[in-house]
Amino acid sequence: MLLTYKSIQLTCLDAFKMKGLRRFCRFHGQHGVKRELLNIVEVRKLAYYGHTMRKEGRCLEKEIMQGTMSGACRQGRPHTAWMDNIKMWTGLPVEESIRMTEDRDKCTKCVHGVAMRRINDG
Repeated sequence: MLLTYKSIQLTCLDAFKMKGLRRFCRFHGQHGVKRELLNIVEVRKLAYYGHTMRKEGRCLEKEIMQGTMSGACRQGRPHTAWMDNIKMWTGLPVEESIRMTEDRDKCTKCVHGVAMRRINDG
């Protein structure tokens, strides 16, 4: 495997973070850190999804998230799509999750509900 400069930096940053946790917090292990990072990614991705779906008209970001771009697919296993993550995290069908984003309060409650469920699980 060819290591790029960016991947080396990320590895060094993760190592520094874990060293700090072990030294200052007397924390040994990685389970809590990974859960926290996954929770942050989910919350930010859901918030960005709601923000993008509330935009008026057609835009490139909406088309990318919904997977309606024209063109041929690449060979091999398909990558995990945005909508796959949204369906998995919210438990809602695509049409209902899009309707949910139209109401900002309902969308915010959904984002915080997913975050709290994740914290309680982990």
